[in-house]
Amino acid sequence: MSEYRDASGRVLSPGKKLGSGGEGAVYELPSLNAAMKIYHQPLPAEKQQKLQALVDAATPALLKVAAWPVALVYKNTESYKDTDSYKNKKRSTDAGSQNTRGEVCGLVMPKLGDYEPLHHLYSPAQRKQKFPDKSWAFLLHVARNIACVFDVIHAHGHVIGDVNPNLVYVDGQGLIRLIDCDSFQIDHQQQVFGCDVGVPHFMPPELQNKTSFRGCVRHPSQDSFGLALLIFHLLLMGRHPYAGVRADRRDYSLEQSIAESAYAFADDAMQRGLRPPPNSISPSILPPALRQLFSSAFIADPIPEQTQRPAPRQWMDALSQCQLELQRCSQVSLHSYWKGLSICPWCEHQDRNGVYFFLSLDDKEVSSDFDLRALWARFTQVSEPSAPTLVTLNPQWLVESAQVISPHMRQLKWVCYLSKLVVCLSVLSAFLLWPWQVELIIFLGNALLLPNVDFSFEKQRRLQMMESIQREYHQWQDQLQRLSSKHPFFMLRQRLQQMRLEYESLGEEFLRAQHELKKKRYERQLQKFLDGFLVSNTTIPSIGVTRRAMLLSFGIETAADVSIERLQSIPNFSPKISYELVDWRQRLQVWFVFDATADIDPQDMAMLKQRFAYKRTKLQTELRQGVMQLQMQRGDLHQQYQQIQLVIDAFGKRVHQFSGNKRV
Repeated sequence: MSEYRDASGRVLSPGKKLGSGGEGAVYELPSLNAAMKIYHQPLPAEKQQKLQALVDAATPALLKVAAWPVALVYKNTESYKDTDSYKNKKRSTDAGSQNTRGEVCGLVMPKLGDYEPLHHLYSPAQRKQKFPDKSWAFLLHVARNIACVFDVIHAHGHVIGDVNPNLVYVDGQGLIRLIDCDSFQIDHQQQVFGCDVGVPHFMPPELQNKTSFRGCVRHPSQDSFGLALLIFHLLLMGRHPYAGVRADRRDYSLEQSIAESAYAFADDAMQRGLRPPPNSISPSILPPALRQLFSSAFIADPIPEQTQRPAPRQWMDALSQCQLELQRCSQVSLHSYWKGLSICPWCEHQDRNGVYFFLSLDDKEVSSDFDLRALWARFTQVSEPSAPTLVTLNPQWLVESAQVISPHMRQLKWVCYLSKLVVCLSVLSAFLLWPWQVELIIFLGNALLLPNVDFSFEKQRRLQMMESIQREYHQWQDQLQRLSSKHPFFMLRQRLQQMRLEYESLGEEFLRAQHELKKKRYERQLQKFLDGFLVSNTTIPSIGVTRRAMLLSFGIETAADVSIERLQSIPNFSPKISYELVDWRQRLQVWFVFDATADIDPQDMAMLKQRFAYKRTKLQTELRQGVMQLQMQRGDLHQQYQQIQLVIDAFGKRVHQFSGNKRV
């Protein structure tokens, strides 16, 4: 085995292998309680200079937030002088000055200890395995700590560059450590050593079209894009902000969506032909300040040079404020949420979609001061207000009243008759005094000028009045009937009665659901078995990091989630890839062994209890609020009834006047 030494010549004896990547492998250094990275290939002079700059740039602040290199590792030159890469490599003067110690082949760095990759925390399936007792409040805490770490790196003048979930590690206290610091862009002694790598679905829009990052000088704002992605993953259950579904159903890769700033959770996403994946948690659960930061980070300025993304310090402030505004769900201890929401979003989501992002196995039933009997006594005291009294309309009398001539018209008729009689008598008297021509003129004037009383117009008028009364009467009948059935008071009262029956039957419903779980033990055991196989660990060649991110965004994390129907809903997933995943699930399923003696799985029982706890609390809240609202609705209905009664009374007077005070 090769001999490794540090700059002082001390022998470094590697222990067990901690991990391996494309560039090198990491080993434990038991003697120093540290770790050592050994590169697979001899390093060019430029890389050696960068590693030396990394070691020289180490500070206590950087060592606190990252596995920052603290020493170079040298390998005896004799051990690989015969390799072709050694023979063909041209060394610089600086590198040559170190040949007395050997060839630079690695780095010494702090050992992480009990840390996990960040995706083990934000992935719901992996969180249940690695961090089963952590709530959303913990994820919020971790998000703030990541922003702090980015702020420290930037304050030293460095840029992370290759931001991705595998770069960030977290422990059970929420402390953050960055790894792979040798890929960072380092600014040391007025010399910049670049970052030549990057994960495409974590690169900002302005870098999406680059085929190589060599020679590219990164900007802290580009780190801020990756920071926003990490925080989005943490707070919104691993969803990628650009993993949306297009209205035109065209397949777009994550990289294309990023290049177009197609933020699927934007306020105007629907207008832009975008919608989030099914069963996603919306940013609406967040305070406005955080939602605005996400919009600023993910909707880029058309001119890349003018893009100003939220800096780590802005995220720290907004996340700290959100931490101060958290409240805990009354039913599930792992459910915490922003107090600006009226209900627990995690309970609501699991009730609506059957997805349990946080599952507590040891929650006990929360005692409640809810007294249904006392509440229902208050309900019964809210009596229905007296409805308006509508005059009883007798159709027979109404028709008879339409035929009756009014007293005024009858008087007018007699006046006309008497007038004609007086005129006739006057003509008869005048016949004795004046020539017949004068009498003829007076008679004709009497016949033409004195009006004849025609009752047809009066009858028509009264008939129209009768029809108007009937029409208005039926309108009042319809309005009162609508009020008695459609007014919120009656609808709410009926709903409260239904909720009471539903609440009283919760116990029986829970027992039925528990019995169904027992009947479905085979399906539930198979589900649990398949849940143990993560899609992120599959070795299918066509499932790379970008497709894994898409699968996670569409809620497909384990073999149990894999189905043709769900895979077909994911953009840019060909039938070939979908069938490869389904075949992977089927091959795993062959190894499943059913245990007929096993009882209900504790996780299934915990999910059942959480579901019914939420349902019980929701009904209690709705019943309490409903009884209070019922009293207010009664007051509103009573006021409407009073106003209607005044109009109905005036209508009744018109009816009595029309009927001549007859009984109607």
